[in-house]
Amino acid sequence: MNEWKFRLALLGLCLLVTTAGLAQTTTGRIVGTAGDETGAVIPGVEVTITDSATGLVRSLITGESGVFSAPSLPPASYDVQASLPGFQTELRTGVVLPVGAVVTVDFVLRVGAVSEVIEVTAAAPLLESETASLGQVLDSEKVTDMPLNKRHFMFLTTLTTGVQPSVEGSNLANQNFSLHASGSRERDNNFLLDGVDNNDTGNAQLVIVPSIEALQEFKIQTSTYNAQFGRAGGAVINIQTKSGTNEFHGTFFEFLRRDRFDARNFFSDKKGNFKRDQFGFVLSGPIVKDRTHFMVNYEGTRQNQIQSSLARVPTTAQRAGDFSAFSGTIKDPITGTAFPGNIIPASRQSAIGKKILQFYPTSNRSDTKNNYLSGGTKIEQFDIYTGRVDHRINDANNMWGRITWQESYRENPEFQAGVQPQSQHQKH
Repeated sequence: MNEWKFRLALLGLCLLVTTAGLAQTTTGRIVGTAGDETGAVIPGVEVTITDSATGLVRSLITGESGVFSAPSLPPASYDVQASLPGFQTELRTGVVLPVGAVVTVDFVLRVGAVSEVIEVTAAAPLLESETASLGQVLDSEKVTDMPLNKRHFMFLTTLTTGVQPSVEGSNLANQNFSLHASGSRERDNNFLLDGVDNNDTGNAQLVIVPSIEALQEFKIQTSTYNAQFGRAGGAVINIQTKSGTNEFHGTFFEFLRRDRFDARNFFSDKKGNFKRDQFGFVLSGPIVKDRTHFMVNYEGTRQNQIQSSLARVPTTAQRAGDFSAFSGTIKDPITGTAFPGNIIPASRQSAIGKKILQFYPTSNRSDTKNNYLSGGTKIEQFDIYTGRVDHRINDANNMWGRITWQESYRENPEFQAGVQPQSQHQKH
């Protein structure tokens, strides 16, 4: 019995630690000070923080120093109100709280009746004075409205100061994209999805790539960020998915590209066949108004592209043992003497070598270096499903859950002589 009590207590402690750790990275905090027109602080001021979209309400009282702090708030646009008998009520609307941010809202209360309300439309602070971290937040409006290659949100990270894309041709650049932050290596970044580790344990690349339709916002921090993130010396990319609101919202979309709409590459004789489709939907709304909300999203990608590659294969003369065009000297490996005219007699040609030679195609170009042109269709398929439910237990406690299923398939064409097309199938 004692053993089971110990196990339950240990499980509860793990859940508590996990919940606290997630709250630090997926939520934000609103802080501030209440004072009067003389500059004196005012204790006992009632501060009410409201998210009208979901019905979330948080109430608190300023302390002896006139300071208030509201932690663990989901990213949203809030209305913050301060009231005290004998003073006019002050209301700040449109206070935007980004993911993982600390926003300061200070009040200067004026003497008057509580029924008198001074409403101020808040502006986004230019500087986050509560922390020393450097970075940038990109919300869903920016992500969906800005031109975005392949609808991959990671391309927007280069808008942040000190961030450079991966070197062309690197392993991570050819996979799910990566970046160099403040001179760090592309393997030194830390990806978080709703506060959960989103790093490939093999090459440290981004694993789950959510649809931009399901993104609430993402924050990239490049230096001097809080020790809670740990792990990496590069950037921290904290991705937050959307939650539902008290209103139903839905979007169906399809984006397509065709080679007939593209110009010919300057260095190519003709346009290569290309077809790309991205399609899906997002739907969100209330299950129980002001208490339980949902969001579901699907996005699929289909791409077929003709690709070619140059290689060097044995020429027709070399297949017959004629290396007379070779500038060097071909010697008999047994006797060490040179073959006359660099021509290897049929009797001295290896039977094993002839068998291997059958796996090489014949040359199809007159170029002396790259005499074989191969090509084929590169096929890429990608599907991702996301579902999320948020539930408000009471004004002080909230819970949410999300499930994401991602599946990708890729088939590379025959780039090298004798090599069959390669396919790759991944699920997460």
